Amino acid sequence: MKRPDHLFHILMFIATMTCCSLSARAQTSADAYSGIKVQPSTIRWCLPQAGDDPAHIIEGRCKVYRECLSDLSLNESIDRNPAPSITPEQRGGVRSCHQGLFNAARANPQIKGSAATQQWLQHSVYPGTEAKSFPVPGNLGAPR
Repeated sequence: MKRPDHLFHILMFIATMTCCSLSARAQTSADAYSGIKVQPSTIRWCLPQAGDDPAHIIEGRCKVYRECLSDLSLNESIDRNPAPSITPEQRGGVRSCHQGLFNAARANPQIKGSAATQQWLQHSVYPGTEAKSFPVPGNLGAPR
């Protein structure tokens, strides 16, 4: 008696899953980019809650950023308030680190957090280490 009832539940489960999977639609990269443009992330790259993207661009660029700071005998505490004092030489080096991360975020606007990262690097970092936004030449084409 229990066997047919058990079989009925299994068949209903399979039917439900089939119906749901047929109605589900795969998200294309254009859909993802459109969603990011409509509701950009307020979380900047290189924070634990930012996560990573499928192509691991965030992970790779943040690794380069951390190595850049490490070469200056600094770490990400330079980006926190209150920030430690740094030498003029370190300030120039940190500016280069910030510019590199800014350029990566600018070149990848399709990745969530790109706009927040750019804003942060231009306006909310250690004074004198802000990244600069330069005009993009028209012959470069669209970012990838």
